[in-house]
Amino acid sequence: MKLLGPAETTAASSEAEPAAMDQAATDTAVLNASLVTIDQLQALTGVNPELAQAIVDGQPYESATAFNDVLMQSLSADEAAQVRERVFVPIDLNSASREDIALVPGMSDGTDTAVLNARARRGNRRRPPYESARVQRCADARPEPIAQVHP
Repeated sequence: MKLLGPAETTAASSEAEPAAMDQAATDTAVLNASLVTIDQLQALTGVNPELAQAIVDGQPYESATAFNDVLMQSLSADEAAQVRERVFVPIDLNSASREDIALVPGMSDGTDTAVLNARARRGNRRRPPYESARVQRCADARPEPIAQVHP
């Protein structure tokens, strides 16, 4: 086995077929269910042409639950969970239902309950985004006086 140096690695990667690189990107991409195309869906394991068409016909999705309903028409719960790992509906944790939160890959019953409890504690108030808070702090700051420069 020959180890490639940096220059050889760059040359080898630039010679790779674009189709193979596109396939690698497709294999790892997470797709928005409201924007995904039939071709992108059919490239995924577990999505047949009929399901791909049904997903596209349901666009745009207002909730993860609505998207899951489309999946459950032709897939088992486990198969639908596998598709949801690659195709998602963005949700707002500040307003999403327990059902929508539970459909996020990796969420457990304890996690969705923790999100809902945190929302209840703060009264469902939305916190300002980080950038907004930082901009406000800058606006509140008073500029330091500039010392006069004497010739």
